[in-house]
Amino acid sequence: MKKPKVSIIIPVYNGSLYLKDAIDSAINQTYENLEIIVVNDGSKDNHKTRNIALSYGDKIRYFEKENGGVSTALNLGIEKMEGDYFSWLSHDDLYYPNKISREVELLEKYDDSVILYSDYELIDAKGTHLSYVYGDHKLLSSKPEYAILRGMIGGITLLIPKTAFFNVGLFSQEHRCVQDYELWFKFSFKYKFVHIPEVLAITRIHSKQDSNTSPLVLSEGNWLWKMMAEKFPLKKKEEYEGSEYLFYLEMSSYLRNTPYLEAAEYLSSKAKNILDNHRFMADDKSITVIVDLANQASYSKVISAIRRQDVKNMHIIVKSAFNESDFKPSSISGVSFTQASYSTILEKINSDFIVFVNDLFDCNNCNWLNEQMVNLCLSNKGLAFSDFVGFSRDGFADKYDVLLTLSIYGVIINFRKVKKSGIVYKDEVDFLYSVIHKLGSTYSDKKYFSSCWNYVEDFLRIKKLLSFLIVDNDVDDYTLSTVSYFLSTVYNNSGHGRKIAMNYPCNQYLELLNSRSFHWYLKFIEWKKKRKMGK
Repeated sequence: MKKPKVSIIIPVYNGSLYLKDAIDSAINQTYENLEIIVVNDGSKDNHKTRNIALSYGDKIRYFEKENGGVSTALNLGIEKMEGDYFSWLSHDDLYYPNKISREVELLEKYDDSVILYSDYELIDAKGTHLSYVYGDHKLLSSKPEYAILRGMIGGITLLIPKTAFFNVGLFSQEHRCVQDYELWFKFSFKYKFVHIPEVLAITRIHSKQDSNTSPLVLSEGNWLWKMMAEKFPLKKKEEYEGSEYLFYLEMSSYLRNTPYLEAAEYLSSKAKNILDNHRFMADDKSITVIVDLANQASYSKVISAIRRQDVKNMHIIVKSAFNESDFKPSSISGVSFTQASYSTILEKINSDFIVFVNDLFDCNNCNWLNEQMVNLCLSNKGLAFSDFVGFSRDGFADKYDVLLTLSIYGVIINFRKVKKSGIVYKDEVDFLYSVIHKLGSTYSDKKYFSSCWNYVEDFLRIKKLLSFLIVDNDVDDYTLSTVSYFLSTVYNNSGHGRKIAMNYPCNQYLELLNSRSFHWYLKFIEWKKKRKMGK
């Protein structure tokens, strides 16, 4: 079969410092059936950029135009290209020698309705290696559009069929900073994005990039994320996250770890509006509140806080060494006392939902239970949690977030689903893990409680969680390393911290060599190896 022709298009503006390296990396491709098009977007550098490009003679095709921005330069290149596939190379970036050949090789597995992209390397202005950017291949395979909705595409790694531009359109000239993702999003309605888990290109980070200099980055970025979230098909929202409500919640959570906080707040408000408009869903639902009471003096305060909740059908069970006779009669109406174990208590409960609290519980928000019950009705998940350290949820499944607290207190559980699934209570860690693993979890980033008591306290409980995660075949080393970092930050009471994948050889990795999180990660890997060896 004849190999398709690939057009490498290099838009350039005042690029004399890096253009030669970019062109050389294109010329040095191991794939032969290609053309290189350089589009000079009106450079004003005394013809330095022009002279570098022209020095390559007929090895490249060269065009000049008045300055109009990278979109106009790319669009001109697309109009002039003779190839079957488009590959964008920024003038300050580089290709690995096998970039095109590897992508064309993989094209044989697909038809022309796919767009390929890969992982990439980061270097600084001097060409020094900084780190690698790896996409979550499992996530990107199951939810292809999340390549765009989670900002995981490096534009220079793409290989796009030329027909896509005829079917969908060219780069928007209205935007200077988000024109690429705007077009990728349009492509996603007709083309499937396929992730290649290999590093095939190099992106240079330097101070003169638009992302570092343009005042439009934030305004255009906020517009982009809001637009994409709203226009993403409802059917896909429900398929990928369980409901439209959860989709907005997840998008908002992701964006809170980016500069686009305006978009995060906007999508959070959309989720809240859905929640507010569906409060009736919990009206006919029942909930049992199980109070773990160790301090008799806290009883009245805890019961008062629970009774302030705006829930019509609620029963309270106090699990305590104290007897009913130890309290004033007026304070115990509607309350049951027991000294039984949790497993025995749960066997007798027939409510739709349950929630555990302890004697530190103090909630001034009377809508907490109602909102979380509605949350579960909307999402159909196993449990809902809130008030925990705010973790970034891109890159690993939602089911592990609540496990990082290792606490059942304040977690609302869909008990009908739990009983139907056959899950029984053994201990906190096992119970939470089983519910989340089988039924999934949802959350609220709203702060309901006036006290925090959900931090990790016990080494043995952490170790048990690690054992569960290692046994779980869905958990890869990336997830393990990320969870270990979060566990250490929670354990230290130090706030949410940044997500760092410690199995990657980057500067953060080197800085963490002596940290608790790194040692947790080493234990993960050690246990995982022993398990594979049957030890």
